[in-house]
Amino acid sequence: METIRYLITFFIKIAIAFIGLAIVWWLVALLIPDFSYHSLVTTLKGDRKDILPPPRNYSGLFSKQAVQNEYTNVYVPAPAYNGYNLSGEQYTYTTYDYIQYTATGTVVTKNGATQPGRSTYVRNLSIYDGQYIRQGFSFVGDARSEFFQNGKFAILVLNNQGQVIGVLPAVATSQWSVPGWVRFQGLINFPLPNGACTLVFEQSLPNGINHQPVRIPYGMNCLQ
Repeated sequence: METIRYLITFFIKIAIAFIGLAIVWWLVALLIPDFSYHSLVTTLKGDRKDILPPPRNYSGLFSKQAVQNEYTNVYVPAPAYNGYNLSGEQYTYTTYDYIQYTATGTVVTKNGATQPGRSTYVRNLSIYDGQYIRQGFSFVGDARSEFFQNGKFAILVLNNQGQVIGVLPAVATSQWSVPGWVRFQGLINFPLPNGACTLVFEQSLPNGINHQPVRIPYGMNCLQ
């Protein structure tokens, strides 16, 4: 029993001491508003410093950023397709066999300038046979997907002697077309002579391919 009385008395004294300390702390905080435990520790130990430096001090440790200006990351396009420097040379185009149905039977005809053969590779053109064209003329159409390399193929303009007088790129557009076909746009950006001429749509072949590309002709009338 004596032990229990001693422990009870001891804990009561401790409780009274904590209550007294809390009252003293409250009075000090009331009289000195800036007083706090942190300010007390800072006063006793001096200025407090973090163990580790700020994370931004390590921002350049594992990476090095290049200086960015108006001359960095500039896109440099590839040179325009020039028809492999064929200007002034004689040019030939692809011929096709197609079947023409008549009232008496069928007739097999060879003619590269016929619509049945051409529509196999080029269709939905905004130009027609015999149309007048000149510098600045633009047109659209659909071509087979195998005609394109890197989103373009060549269109050549021939004079009435079959010589190349200019080459323009047919560039694929983002307009939707049925599977296997690609919508393209062309612009004649060079002067043309007066007289009959021919537009030749030439298939672009990958490097290392030796066979002749498919060439589709359309007869036109050129104006200066």
